[in-house]
Amino acid sequence: MALVNAGIGLVMMLIASPKVPYADTWRFLTAFLETPFPDNVLGADNGHREVLPNAIRVAELHWLDANQWLQVLLGIYMAVLACAGIWRASKGTDKNLQAATAATIAVGIFWLGNSRKTAHGSESIHLFLVMLCLIHGVRLLLSDHVRRGWYAGGLGLVASLSFGSGAASFAAFLVVLWLRREPLLRYAQVMSMAAVGALFVMLGNDGAIGSKNLELVAHIDQVMRWLGAPFAWVLSPALDPAHAERLPLAPLRAVFEPIATFAQDTFGPARMNRWPGALFGAAGTIWLALATYRARSNGDTNRIRLFALGLAWFGFAVGLLVVLARCGFFLRKPDQIIAQRYLPWSMLMWTGLLLTFVHADSSNTKRKLLAVLFAALAFAPSQIWTGRYAFRRQAVAEQTAVATAVGVLNVDYWTVESVPEQLLRAAPLLRDAKKTVWSWPEVQLLGQPAPTTAKDVAVTDLTITPIKNLYPGEGCDVTFTCQQGNGLLLLVDTNGIVQGLAMRNTQPKQWLGWVRGRNHTHLRVITP
Repeated sequence: MALVNAGIGLVMMLIASPKVPYADTWRFLTAFLETPFPDNVLGADNGHREVLPNAIRVAELHWLDANQWLQVLLGIYMAVLACAGIWRASKGTDKNLQAATAATIAVGIFWLGNSRKTAHGSESIHLFLVMLCLIHGVRLLLSDHVRRGWYAGGLGLVASLSFGSGAASFAAFLVVLWLRREPLLRYAQVMSMAAVGALFVMLGNDGAIGSKNLELVAHIDQVMRWLGAPFAWVLSPALDPAHAERLPLAPLRAVFEPIATFAQDTFGPARMNRWPGALFGAAGTIWLALATYRARSNGDTNRIRLFALGLAWFGFAVGLLVVLARCGFFLRKPDQIIAQRYLPWSMLMWTGLLLTFVHADSSNTKRKLLAVLFAALAFAPSQIWTGRYAFRRQAVAEQTAVATAVGVLNVDYWTVESVPEQLLRAAPLLRDAKKTVWSWPEVQLLGQPAPTTAKDVAVTDLTITPIKNLYPGEGCDVTFTCQQGNGLLLLVDTNGIVQGLAMRNTQPKQWLGWVRGRNHTHLRVITP
């Protein structure tokens, strides 16, 4: 079970990660090109100061044309290191405990609900940088190293300068110190580094979103929903009638459609209602509080359980940070509380809690293994729809990037998380610098006579549709059916000039393209 989940997760990180800019990456690349070094690395963006990730991104931009591969491969490498770190800290000697621990880690990290971050290079590098700092910081505090407070605090500082969520590592460190009844000097060592990080993060932090004046009830409600968000995705067919209708087998649809309809009629739209997410979040919070109370009152010295509680408290603290920063945003857009970009953080709380269960004082290790396998199986069906969404997101990212390279994109095209205003700003900068898609040989043929070595491709059902273009100038969408061709195909006008590009659509043999100009009665489709 562990190997299957980890294998699927790692393969998805490799093949489903967009190899073109997507979402925030467009904004990052714009800032990197507009701002000189080192300000482009040290600057804050949307409340986050991502110094180490930005250094990697800038190196990739200038040395590898922003092709995303450096981030993807580093993300995979750090994901393996993070899992190995958790494994070394929490493996048991009993074979059942080892199997249960491995399954818990694999599901917690590589569940495809996390793929918005894991299968996106620009997100995975800061996710796993923070995770590595957290894991090794907690392990240091549980060791007997004489300078463990300073070193752990330093790792917390690195985490804070990798992503905003990294600041929550200090909460995990303080909980571990409190459970171990460490002297005040150790607290001072850790918190001195936290103060340095807070000062650096706040200086010039122009992107933070505050919500100090909002009601406490709203904060609590949102934190509970945020923590329970993984279960909203797992239970999606039972909460969303549209999802229930898409289930492949009639017997499944017959079971889930009435349940989902009842849930929507009772609680509201699946992505915006508070149930059952808030219920799971509250249950997890109570579980965490009780486990922490027991560990403190019993003077628990078991390093595995204390490590697991550190992970769990980190996930909980990230939820508090996110809601405190974005409560107003969530009130305006309640569906964003369960957005996939937050799931890996909340999953760390559930991973830590499940590890505390696995390593609780009990001789019945077989029952623990069965319980963990049951949890893994409960998450297994959601691998299908969360995985499909990851591929859909990748397809949209690639289509948006190629269309942007042509300079033709329908204003009504759904770019998911890529913001049209940011595309408009980034496109001329990246085109002039010949970075990302503009470094591709096919893109550099745009506006040029068709290569004499190119071969015509037989197509059917060719449709040319004028659109309202997001970019300056006129353009058309192009669709056709084609049996052959890989990568990009060139669209050539009657004058022999390459005016557009086409790529495979998500449907077999179906192609989607974009062409400059409006008065095209015929187009040649050729290979580069």
